[in-house]
Amino acid sequence: MPAPRSRPDRATSTDGSRADGSRQNARPCPVSLQVRAKVWLEHEGRFVIGEGGLRLLLAVETSGSLLAAAREIGWSCRHAWGYLRRAEQALGVAVESARPEPV
Repeated sequence: MPAPRSRPDRATSTDGSRADGSRQNARPCPVSLQVRAKVWLEHEGRFVIGEGGLRLLLAVETSGSLLAAAREIGWSCRHAWGYLRRAEQALGVAVESARPEPV
């Protein structure tokens, strides 16, 4: 099969636009699309923490309490505690440590 011939007067970039600014097939998209991504951390192939867990840890840092942090992000305390416990098991180290109450 012969290689396609290049036409310098019709060269296009990767987004379909031509050197003169016009676009090939410039029809509006019939549906509204959005790019989405999900991020999480794994250790040795095991899930450790996702976006919700990060929100939990940040809320613990600001509030100083797992219970207050769980309430802030809309989780039950039991769910938050179990989430951190599973993250610690996957990592093999403590994720959070108890802070002593001020005297």
